[in-house]
Amino acid sequence: MWSRSGFGSDLTTYNWTPAEYIRQQVADSGRFPLWWDTTMSGLPMVGNPGVRVFYPPMLLAILLPVPLFWGFAWVNAVSFWVAGAGMYALARWTMPVSRYAALAAAVMMMLTPRLSANIVGDMGYTAGLCWTPLTLACIRAAFDRRSPRWAAAAGLCGGLLLTLNFVSFLYLSLFVAAYAAICGIGTLGDRRGLRRLISVGIVFAVVTLGTAALMVFPLLTYLPYQSRQALTLADANYLALPPPLLIDLLFPSPFRFPEWTLHVGLLPLALAVFGLRHPLRREVGWWGGVLLFSLVFALGTATPLYALIIDVVPGFSLMRVPARMLFFAVLALVALSALGVDAALARGRRIGRGWLAAGLLLALLTIAARLLMRRPDELDWLLGIPAALGLLVGLAALYRRVRRLRLILALCLVVELLPLAASYMTPAAFESIYQTPTIAVSIVNDRLDGDVFRVYGVQRELPDHILTLNRLQSVDGLNSFQFTHYADYMALATGCPLEAVTAAIPSCASAEVDADAYRLTQPDPELLGRLNVRYVLASFELPNTSPALRQIARDGDLRLYRNDAELPRAFAVEPAMVGEASVSDVSPATLHEARGGVFDLTVEVSDAMLLIISETWVPGWQAWVDGQPTDVVRANETVLGIPLAAGDHRVRVVFEPPAFAAGAAVSLVTMILAGGILLRRQTRG
Repeated sequence: MWSRSGFGSDLTTYNWTPAEYIRQQVADSGRFPLWWDTTMSGLPMVGNPGVRVFYPPMLLAILLPVPLFWGFAWVNAVSFWVAGAGMYALARWTMPVSRYAALAAAVMMMLTPRLSANIVGDMGYTAGLCWTPLTLACIRAAFDRRSPRWAAAAGLCGGLLLTLNFVSFLYLSLFVAAYAAICGIGTLGDRRGLRRLISVGIVFAVVTLGTAALMVFPLLTYLPYQSRQALTLADANYLALPPPLLIDLLFPSPFRFPEWTLHVGLLPLALAVFGLRHPLRREVGWWGGVLLFSLVFALGTATPLYALIIDVVPGFSLMRVPARMLFFAVLALVALSALGVDAALARGRRIGRGWLAAGLLLALLTIAARLLMRRPDELDWLLGIPAALGLLVGLAALYRRVRRLRLILALCLVVELLPLAASYMTPAAFESIYQTPTIAVSIVNDRLDGDVFRVYGVQRELPDHILTLNRLQSVDGLNSFQFTHYADYMALATGCPLEAVTAAIPSCASAEVDADAYRLTQPDPELLGRLNVRYVLASFELPNTSPALRQIARDGDLRLYRNDAELPRAFAVEPAMVGEASVSDVSPATLHEARGGVFDLTVEVSDAMLLIISETWVPGWQAWVDGQPTDVVRANETVLGIPLAAGDHRVRVVFEPPAFAAGAAVSLVTMILAGGILLRRQTRG
């Protein structure tokens, strides 16, 4: 299933690509890779918030002998059921409302366009969204009941959420802190109750961080080197919700852009308004506050709130796309809708004729707006008809208090939301998405001969999924997890003058700042060559600034260049020559293995020299020279360097972050202990 937003999809970049890469590495070497060498001259898979392969359902989908996309379908199904079960638990345990109202909330959550729009964009990110209601349900139960057992359950859920969706977890933390403060105010005169509340919060925090330690520990070692440390407020405000698009509450945008999706449906919206009359004033106030805060925050710098949070709350300075807070607005709307269903059914309240008139007006408005804003040659505006029908029939049933009211409301919700959810996705043939450009066939054939080299696409002409499909490697890429030293080097090597932080490396390959920025590119063959770049692809004719970069093929607008300044992936050079080395200055090493963060090589040097491996330096690389451990230094500020004495050497370099090993052990122990707390308390009860 492919996104219909017209903005592309992260399904290939952040989901299929690392999953397929792991399958390839396991099949080739029998090892699970911790390093991803397809993109950006290599990236860590551990501690990388953009790679979610350690989520247990995703890990099973990768390792089990089933077609990968069938595995993805299973992961998506699990995610939606987790979202539904979590919303049911949140409504039933903590608000609380009737079973039917909780079930209606679960259906609304599973079919909300916010999840549908994201599931075909980035299913790993969306899986984190799906864990949010259950995490919030458990933490609220823990605070309300002062229960370490519920705190442990919340911590396990929170650990999975943190592993999957770092952004959503930070946003959730704001609301958890606010709810804890509300509970704390209520126990100011009860020291014992306050101590129990604090202990519950500590259990939640410890179990959450412990469960996610296998990702959090290495992430903490990477943060000082991340380019996001340099994000400006303007960068962080990227993709904030434009205020006029708040109208999405009433009718969905025809663009179906996941980040700006707010619509929950007409009938759920009406039920949410009705829920404001519910006698549970504490819940109405809480969810109303969550809704208002989320909407204001999502507007970014259009209000002072976003800048204040960025400046004051730790971790938020690394975030951008404030519109991602809209999921909590959707969550609040669904919770208010559950209160509305409960008020209408369990409390026996009747709606007046004014509701019918307002419903008719809203129904006509949504059909007219969808028709006027429709995309050419698309008939999705017709979805306004079942939406209007569901709204009007549902309101009429509530007005007349008809028999089988529960069944009618359920049918109205499904009739409106199911086709709407499906409208955010469309089937797409594998061959159309994974088609390798004809001009790249010669590059693939070169790789099949056993050579190790990289390519550079000025405008990412070979995106990550095409590279992985053909087992190629590149210096460019699309991943928000970027290291400053590498981003700076690539800006120089590609001649990209943009200073803004974007999701792409180099920044000019992205249209985020300037759609034509890629035309400013002036590749430096020597600097690219030191990263083992053999081929350069461009969709326009590059300025001929060096004879080392020569055009060897053309197919339509695509041009293929050969870089004669290419250096080997591993070579020895005098330390003083590292930043100026050319082909004649280096002694190539013989590679016996170079994949998945493992380099096994031999090299002969006549004097003390520095072995250079053109792979991105990050904390976690370890090396052995002739069986003896040695230091790995950052050479040329960017790549791996290993000091060598004169002589013949066997060198092994492996990406094995000690922080990951420690984190994995902590995660395992935490889950065992938390499971013991849950089982022990359950047995005593």
